[in-house]
Amino acid sequence: MDNEELQKLWSILEEKHTPPDIGDEQMISFTDFMKIRDLISEKCRSFFTAKVFAKLLRDDPYGRVSIAQLFSYIMRKVWLQQTRIGLSLFDIQGLGYLKESDLENYILELIPTLPQLNCLEESFYSFYVCTAVRKFFFFLDPMRTGKIKIQDILACGFLDDLLELRDEDLSKDAQETNWFSAPSALRVYGMELSPFS
Repeated sequence: MDNEELQKLWSILEEKHTPPDIGDEQMISFTDFMKIRDLISEKCRSFFTAKVFAKLLRDDPYGRVSIAQLFSYIMRKVWLQQTRIGLSLFDIQGLGYLKESDLENYILELIPTLPQLNCLEESFYSFYVCTAVRKFFFFLDPMRTGKIKIQDILACGFLDDLLELRDEDLSKDAQETNWFSAPSALRVYGMELSPFS
């Protein structure tokens, strides 16, 4: 699904929501949820099942789900599919895992797409890639096999932190707490240069 399809889906959800709203939150009933199936693309239909609705059902007295939570769920699933495809392009052997050099290549190609890393000089990229890859391998390859399952990369949350750097408006606090941010990488680099200070 591309951005245009997602925007169209959001418009349909807003238009077809089921009143009454809960505060600012728009809700949708199962009946209206299933009616939307006929209005959306084939790609979107896989998200409009009874199983998905039940998964998102909370404490609404009318048995409805939040359209914001539904849309967030769909966005997350689409993001996971797109990211899995992106990572699979670096799985040279096609076995569902990345070796260290594969992950290095993925992160190196990712850097130019992360506005929060624009301040890094190209000469710093190799250090940045090395430290980022080391974090993945330290936590996801405890047996030191030299490879990590793509499924584990997607499940661990590190990639979420790394891709958060796409946000041009990321706050300074968020940058400070994100291990993959430029300030964090420069801090690690400073510790490497002066280990005894």
